[in-house]
Amino acid sequence: MFQQQLAPKDLEGPLRVLVLGRSSPHLQTEDRRLAALDKSWSRAAEFVRASYDWPVEFSFIGNLDGAEAVGPLIPQALMLIEAGDWDLVVAEDLTRISRYTNDLSEFMQACGDADVRVISVVDNFDTAMFDNNAS
Repeated sequence: MFQQQLAPKDLEGPLRVLVLGRSSPHLQTEDRRLAALDKSWSRAAEFVRASYDWPVEFSFIGNLDGAEAVGPLIPQALMLIEAGDWDLVVAEDLTRISRYTNDLSEFMQACGDADVRVISVVDNFDTAMFDNNAS
């Protein structure tokens, strides 16, 4: 599925992964939105665990109100990414990051600038496809 193996920037440390997700505002109760968010996170984390046999440190960031254009998801993720401590962003699919192409494009650019790889499991998307130097 993905050509390049997962690898941490610090070869002596764990793979540090931000798992992003957002739930649909159309789910009527907060419990249902939380369950959908948890399912999205789980699918992305399972991909990492199946693809990488060494220690992994996860941080899960989510937005329960997917109707918001950006909500807290992208700013919170960007703050962590720009700090430079993360190797990889994984989402179940790209719409779990944002439904808006401009926001998604800016997010991808910021990840590239910080040398952070982005993978969308369902979309079979990996920024390493576009960078021969990706880890």
